Amino acid sequence: MMAWMACFVLTGCDKLDDSDGDIMNEILPGRWSFSYAFKDDADPGLEFQYNFVLFNEDGTCALTYDGGALTGTYQATSAMIRIVSSDIGDEERTILWRILSLSSKQIIAEYSFDLHSQSYTVVVTLDKQ
Repeated sequence: MMAWMACFVLTGCDKLDDSDGDIMNEILPGRWSFSYAFKDDADPGLEFQYNFVLFNEDGTCALTYDGGALTGTYQATSAMIRIVSSDIGDEERTILWRILSLSSKQIIAEYSFDLHSQSYTVVVTLDKQ
């Protein structure tokens, strides 16, 4: 019985309310300024050059930087934003931002990635323009 209850609780936490998509469809489309900070004072010598993120109503997006943009598609709920791009060669790249706080004017999310066998977490702040 305890094992069954644990499975129910764990799978129940992953199921998102269908209204999440509606909330994000109202909030997300538009232009958002992009800033970030490495968590725990980590410094891998890496710098994200993105200036802003454009989320379109048709599910496409662009992370712009001076001289260009990383384009792709996105899916979003109140728990996460998932961006998929194949701009770099033919290789598909997925960016998953786990939302920490969400309002119609600001989104704060965590992005974790590995670089040179080391794991890093960045706190991303998006401010609606």
